Amino acid sequence: MNNKDVAPQTLDPDNDSLLILTPVKNNANHLARYFALIDKLKYPRNKVSLAFLVSDSTDRTQQMLIESKKWYQEQAPEDMRFKRFDIYRQDFYYALPREQRHLREKQ
Repeated sequence: MNNKDVAPQTLDPDNDSLLILTPVKNNANHLARYFALIDKLKYPRNKVSLAFLVSDSTDRTQQMLIESKKWYQEQAPEDMRFKRFDIYRQDFYYALPREQRHLREKQ
């Protein structure tokens, strides 16, 4: 089986779930925009799962995700709730100076 055989079978929103897995680190300033874009998705919400991998964040990223999860899964209208909304945290205590983050040898 190749990609051409698989693709037509995986693009049916009536039958298929979607997982959006997002690694985050110190992204508190970007989460509002992230969720605004997620809210524009046309895929059925009851088939969309969100998962966030939080690592080494020192800002409000994790707290904002917890607040967002509470709103989407408990307070939002039913049609805005996701199938799942999970937050995982694993700190690696890895510090990379900002000016080095795009260097090829650091990737």
